[in-house]
Amino acid sequence: MNGVNFLLAFIPDPEGLFSTLRNNVLWDERIHARKTASFGDSSEKVDFQLPAGSLIYMTQDVQEEWLHAIPASETDNGRMSLTFRAIKQITNQITRL
Repeated sequence: MNGVNFLLAFIPDPEGLFSTLRNNVLWDERIHARKTASFGDSSEKVDFQLPAGSLIYMTQDVQEEWLHAIPASETDNGRMSLTFRAIKQITNQITRL
């Protein structure tokens, strides 16, 4: 699909990162349960199984064409989905004194 990039093993230690974030970040619990509404045919879905530590990046064109969501799933250890609305590229700059 054009505009979708999938990077396997983007995070080398996803379990360690999950544990660190779960135990050290003060999470806002107010959005723990969300309500959703469907406008149109909600059965028309595309499903991607993403392994732990992977990244899926969607361009703005995809964002405007597709409704995307991460549905609930059963897990013993919990799961975490981080969403960034914008990604800024930062270049390394060396300052010489």
